[in-house]
Amino acid sequence: MSYGDKIYAFVDESGVFGWDLTNPSVGSHFVVSAIIVEENNLDCLRESLKQIKQDFFPTTEMKSSLIGGDLERRKKLLARCFNLPFHIYTCIVDKEKLRDWKGMEFKQTFYKYVDRQLYEALKISYPKLTICADKMGTDSFMESFAQYIEKHIQRDLFSETDFGFEDSKNEIIIQLADIISGSIRRNVDRTISPHYNFIRMLRKKILSENYFPYAWEDYINPNPAERREFDNEISKICLEQAVCFLEQHTNDTEPEERARVISLRFLLSQMVNNPASYIQTRDIRKHLESFDLDLWKVQAFRNKIIAHMRDEGVLITSSPQGYKIPVSETELYSFIDHGNSIAVPLLARLMKCRNIIRQKTTGKVDLFNKEAYKNLRKYMDAQIDN
Repeated sequence: MSYGDKIYAFVDESGVFGWDLTNPSVGSHFVVSAIIVEENNLDCLRESLKQIKQDFFPTTEMKSSLIGGDLERRKKLLARCFNLPFHIYTCIVDKEKLRDWKGMEFKQTFYKYVDRQLYEALKISYPKLTICADKMGTDSFMESFAQYIEKHIQRDLFSETDFGFEDSKNEIIIQLADIISGSIRRNVDRTISPHYNFIRMLRKKILSENYFPYAWEDYINPNPAERREFDNEISKICLEQAVCFLEQHTNDTEPEERARVISLRFLLSQMVNNPASYIQTRDIRKHLESFDLDLWKVQAFRNKIIAHMRDEGVLITSSPQGYKIPVSETELYSFIDHGNSIAVPLLARLMKCRNIIRQKTTGKVDLFNKEAYKNLRKYMDAQIDN
């Protein structure tokens, strides 16, 4: 992707409004997915999907509901799609966590909440975007989504976001969005059986998976064998700090702020799927390229993106293996040890330099007397006092 490429998002959902959360016809989760495609890949993707449709759905449109619990058929279809030129942006709504929220018993309020999550996530990621949604979407969600987008586009006179409806029968990429949303919901919905980890299967295609409302339980690896170093309290604190940053900056459109939001979401996705692993700098920067944000050299990335988030209270640990959201006290100590090994010797060298110059000039020159170094001077003087 190069800067300025037109991006298309084809949107469809899986699930319905309702609060009988043990009823399979209602379900515990609502999933909305956007298939992200560059303009120059549209024709190629459509032609490839038409061939796949001919093999799997020769007489009907591609729909997740027609596959149902046939996991082998679903896996084969997704495997055929894996190397096609698209990515996935998905919102996963746990209705159980919204049940007691004010006004959520009303369909309009529920849809407005989901509308906002999806639209704002897409807008911050792709300033130049055309959204295409299924006009026959389930249970009026797409109608609500359209109204929300049109209202917000009108507010922003400089918006480069377009929106249009298309019957899914006539747009095969929306049919793919239906398959993806349905597959991901099979991963998370408590009323659906059998389950299969389609999120893991689609990992390299998913640019971002957004859980709403944010809850630290969603970021716990359910496999006890992989959680030996997992600390629920530490994980919850670190998640809350990340969420606080996202809530404050999700609507910012300045490139550096967009890069921070997208990088943090990427780190949170890793926290979900592989909490023991670090993400290397090059992988985060490559991820940013997918959003036209390949703007910084390595050191600038560390200073302007990672360091800035840390300055605002986001807890990100680092090691020679890369960065991660910490999930244990051990990882936090590893980060402190790393900082300690760098900071303490450096401060000692600065102190030695200052002392030598003060001594040799009989106090006439104190390198820390400049206003720019007042905090450093206070810190060094405190060390002497102690």
